Formats: sequence, structure tokens, C-alpha cells
Amino acid sequence: MPADDALAEVGFVRSLGVEIRTGVEIAPGPTAEALVRDFDALFLGPGLGSDVTLGIPGESGPGVLGAVEWIERMKLGPVAMGALVAGLRRAVVIGGGNTAIDAARELAGLGVPSVSMLYRRTTIEMSGYAHELELARLAGVVLVERAVPARFVRDPQGAVTAVELDSGESHRCDFAIVAIGQARLRALAECFPGLALDDRGSLVADPRSGATGHPKVFSGGDAMHGGELVVTAVQDGKRAARGICAALGIETRPDSPVRAGHE
Repeated sequence: MPADDALAEVGFVRSLGVEIRTGVEIAPGPTAEALVRDFDALFLGPGLGSDVTLGIPGESGPGVLGAVEWIERMKLGPVAMGALVAGLRRAVVIGGGNTAIDAARELAGLGVPSVSMLYRRTTIEMSGYAHELELARLAGVVLVERAVPARFVRDPQGAVTAVELDSGESHRCDFAIVAIGQARLRALAECFPGLALDDRGSLVADPRSGATGHPKVFSGGDAMHGGELVVTAVQDGKRAARGICAALGIETRPDSPVRAGHE
């Protein structure tokens, strides 16, 4: 979504009477305790955390970015990012999901002459959509299957020059995006007593109402499901809104869009 459209939606939400507070960090202790004390219900919809790293030599340093960081820079500093991309010759994107495909298509669309996707398994096993991958291929992106990165190679000045695979093969590059997933927000769960995490590190909540183990806290979206679709998060928000209303004894309209049998 273009940034202008996203900001227009923020304006629409404000027009409904919603107060948006920015620069607020939720941490165990006074902040979380104040939220529970001062509000009748809380909905946690933070999505996922920071980029998961490969943990291989040479990963830290200029020229290697996580996919989420890349997207943030693209949104907030497109002019500076355009200048960076203008000097690139070869880029690699590591991963096989839709985020990896999007990043590869973006790089190709910005004019990087050579863009390759390195995926540890085969095309059939990719979580990214087949039609998205086909569009990436049409844009000039090359998929390399069974490619497991072992280390990034850097020159004496610290610039990345290649990624070496566990097979011994090397792929030359001057820029790399790591798109292998995002970390779970375990620290957030620790802010509120009663919240539980499943074996994947996702918040445990009732899928019908978003209710968690804390009577005031509800959740949904990627924090609950892991990486999912935007429409899934939207539906979770609708269900949680009904769950919150029910918990507070507020009657909802029978003609509300979310109804049993019509979800």
C-alpha cells in the first residue's frame, strides 16, 4: 500500500473518534499495569517482531538488511533508498515466502540489473504464491533452489561481495536482503499475567473472541497466528471487538458484518 493511502486510512480511523498515541513503549511494570488499571479492555495486535537473522559469518554490516528493515526504509526514505539502489549491480534475496518475492520484485523494478532469490528448498515447497513468483520471474528475478547460505564474503573495506553456500558455491552480490521470517514478541506477553504462548511463540487466544488468559486482554492477527494475511488480521479485529463488547455487557447490532455462519 502506498504511504499516502496508509496515512489516509489513519485519518479515517481518527475521524471515528479514535485517539492514537505514538511513541508509547509497552514494557513490564508501570506502563502495562497502568493500561490494565485505566482501561476496561486491551487488544494486542502488534504483529510480529524484528527480522530473524541467519546467524552466519559476515551477516552484520553494511549491504545486508532484513526484509522488514528494507520495507521500512523504502516507505520512510524512498529518495535515499533510490540512490542506494542506483549503484547496485547484483542483489540477492534470501527466503521463499511472499515477503522475499516482494523484495526481489521491488529490487528488479527499481532497476537492479541482476536479482536472485536463494531458497533452501525447491519451488514446490515455497510458501510464496506461485503467481507472485511467476511475476517476479517475468521481472527478471532468478530463483536458485536448494541454496543454503553459509557466510557472507566481504572485501577489506567491509563491503559485501558475495554469499557463499554450504555447497561451496558462491553468488556474487553487492547487496542482500534476508527474508526468512520475523521473531515472536515474547517480551510483550510477559507484560501481562495470564498470557500464554504456544510452541511457536504466538499468543494463545480464543479464535472466536480473541480472549486470552487475562480477563481484560484480547489479541489477534500475526501475534496470534504467525505470518498471515491482512484479511485474517482484520477478521480477528472484528471478532475481538465483539468479544470485548460481550465481556463488557455491550449489545452489538444483529446486522453487524460478522455473524455466525457468515464469516
